[in-house]
Amino acid sequence: MQTLFLLVPLLFHDENGMYELCFDRYCHYELTEGEIEWLEFTHKKYSIADYIGKLYRNALITSGLNNSACYIRIDFMHASTCMDADCHGMGKAVMLSDDTALQALLFMNYVEGENLEDYK
Repeated sequence: MQTLFLLVPLLFHDENGMYELCFDRYCHYELTEGEIEWLEFTHKKYSIADYIGKLYRNALITSGLNNSACYIRIDFMHASTCMDADCHGMGKAVMLSDDTALQALLFMNYVEGENLEDYK
């Protein structure tokens, strides 16, 4: 039997209300209902949504769940490349609310294009 270790995003607020997230190159994340709706709304419109959507669909197939909670494994280097394709240098998922944990996770772990080589 295989053991799966899951990292749940931890959000910390400082005095300015900013998030600080501590992750490595990858993390496992469970999408919220609102984030799943964002995926459906932005399907085939934005690279980052397509990337997260593909991870989500693969996780559903792998876990055997129909529309339930499952964890996706985000590669921040790949996610950064996708976000740059949508809106170079912004480090945000297009059309995703800034109030979501996924947006904070992607933004805080965004690697700018010129730094992607160092990140490998």
